[in-house]
Amino acid sequence: MEPVGGSGPDDRGRGAAGGRSSNEDIAARYRHWADVEAAGTSPQYADWAHGVADTPELLEHLADLGAKRQPNLVFGAARWIGIPDAPWSEVEHLFLEKWDQILPVIRTRATQTNEAARCATLLPALQRIHERTGTPLALLEIGAAAGLCLLPDHYAYRYRTDASVTTDADRTTDIPAAVTLPGLEHPVLDCELRGDWTTTSAEPGRGRLGPPSGIPPVAWRAGLDLNPLDAADPDTTAWLQTLVWPEHHERRARLRQAGALAAQVKPRILPGDLSEPGVPALHRLVEQVPGDHTLVVFHTAVLAYLPDDARLALADTLRELPGHWVSQEGVNVLPDVHRGAAEAAAEMTEPFFVQSVDGEPTALVGPHGAWIRPL
Repeated sequence: MEPVGGSGPDDRGRGAAGGRSSNEDIAARYRHWADVEAAGTSPQYADWAHGVADTPELLEHLADLGAKRQPNLVFGAARWIGIPDAPWSEVEHLFLEKWDQILPVIRTRATQTNEAARCATLLPALQRIHERTGTPLALLEIGAAAGLCLLPDHYAYRYRTDASVTTDADRTTDIPAAVTLPGLEHPVLDCELRGDWTTTSAEPGRGRLGPPSGIPPVAWRAGLDLNPLDAADPDTTAWLQTLVWPEHHERRARLRQAGALAAQVKPRILPGDLSEPGVPALHRLVEQVPGDHTLVVFHTAVLAYLPDDARLALADTLRELPGHWVSQEGVNVLPDVHRGAAEAAAEMTEPFFVQSVDGEPTALVGPHGAWIRPL
């Protein structure tokens, strides 16, 4: 899923926004999104978001869309029907003239962007869990979309240490993919290690994350999603490509590579509603995990899409499952869990997620996996 900043679809981390909103409220949310989420990351989307905020007719169109009014989805739908990547001054009339074509895309599709690079920020937590248990991992992702984050052992990694915290000449650690498939390119996920990484992977009993040095064995994997995606389906891959922000060419190339891998591996993604009381679909999958594997249930940028009560109930369910729970969400999405990260989060001036393991904050991470800073 894809709320890209520190909160979620409604820009304030309260979960999925529903019902009709005033034009003033929608305009304020789009301006906030432009200035906090898109600025410095996608100049085009920042420009478009400010443009929407200043266009009363479009604000009126968005008023009844509830959570579907989020900029990621609206702009992806516009590009899907052929509106070009151009300044707002050149495309404003197209948004107005073609709204009847944009609206059905918004209503029938979702922001299920699958960012494989998030595996680079998940890997230190997965490695620490494996070191503590000594058994192969069983990965179960909720909100799995096409399952690209279920393939951490199929990717190579390059970790760069922040130059401000080390004087070593060699500040790069390369980790090759543990599993390779002939004839396919395996993406190299580039991630910056920020802050203090003095805890090493040889000290798994300590509370802080250690720098990654290898890929733990994955012996079982499955996912759950309200709308599972098939990476082998051309329409699906085209939509996922459209959801990548205009200037993010490297992400688009990585998505093609990871999608080709997922089309071959075919990770099992089953339909399931995370807001259903008790989440029976999740329990059915958990029951299938072999007893000699370590279950790791994980999610990234998913819970913000749930109503508040469903999100809190799901968090309670995840706490009670056997195995381990790894979360990467906006700081306001799980306030009880993320309370321990509040001081570090308050210092942030760029979008970020909070990573937690078993309900304890472990790191701040870049939303698309570009960096990780242990807590």
